[in-house]
Amino acid sequence: MEDVPEELRDRPFTSAQAARSGVTWKALQSRRFRRLFPDVYVWSGLDVDLLVWIRGALLKLPPDAVVSGVTAARLWGFDPVGHRELHFATRSDVRTRLPVRLHRHLHEVARVRRHGVPTTAAPRTVVDCARELGMVQLVQLIDHLVHVGALTREQLFGYCWSRHLHGVRRARRALVLAEDGAESPRETALRLMIVLARLPRPRPNVDVLAASGRFVARVDLLIEEYAVVVEYDGRQHETDAWQWQRDRVRREELEALGYRVIVVTAVDMRRPEQVIRRIHRALADRGYAGPLVTNVMWHRWFPSAT
Repeated sequence: MEDVPEELRDRPFTSAQAARSGVTWKALQSRRFRRLFPDVYVWSGLDVDLLVWIRGALLKLPPDAVVSGVTAARLWGFDPVGHRELHFATRSDVRTRLPVRLHRHLHEVARVRRHGVPTTAAPRTVVDCARELGMVQLVQLIDHLVHVGALTREQLFGYCWSRHLHGVRRARRALVLAEDGAESPRETALRLMIVLARLPRPRPNVDVLAASGRFVARVDLLIEEYAVVVEYDGRQHETDAWQWQRDRVRREELEALGYRVIVVTAVDMRRPEQVIRRIHRALADRGYAGPLVTNVMWHRWFPSAT
């Protein structure tokens, strides 16, 4: 480590940059360094995370390149399952040998800086992701961006209806399904299971009060007309005894106020049709007479785990 220059220890670099720091091409082929891309290296002791990969790619991409699509979504804090390829946008017509997706645009793309790298702004990120993500993940992305304050649904509405971009129509459809107040991708998925089965639309993260005005609980999803609460319990609820005890008492209080509480775990989410049938039965017990619609499209959106 002593013979690796300080300025090369925390970032990717090219062979030319290494040479300016006194490191020869032959030295770059040693175990002290790792090659990320053609002519892009890092010190072997550096933890290579998403930002390192992005910064390394930007060294060999056109100067106007910006992180885009699902890669931009990851920089905005949303991790789309199954999408690990790096995406960038540019107005340049140059070709690259890098193993990345380089999207070429006619006009300059609005950008911000996320973690020090140029990234598409949140509304453009949604529209670009509409070309890559399924409807459920796209709504999860919108809910996430609203939750972290990156945009509002009103801002995204204005953007989508004032642009004619690839993906904007799917983004408009996803926006109809998005909600203010959603706090996690799992909660969004559970809400969409209900809405897309054509059951009454629940409100996310609602404070429930007793008749006296005393706060009782903040529930994940509330179908208010039928007093049905749907709660998602993550792993911490199963492994944290104190949290489990608090949740049990809270649910007893909700039931005492007349609410029907449906608890859905991560294991339950692997069998979505069973989950939605439980919710439908609870609604039917409360007087709901509408059908449960789990058609081919619904099963495509919510496949059962094999």
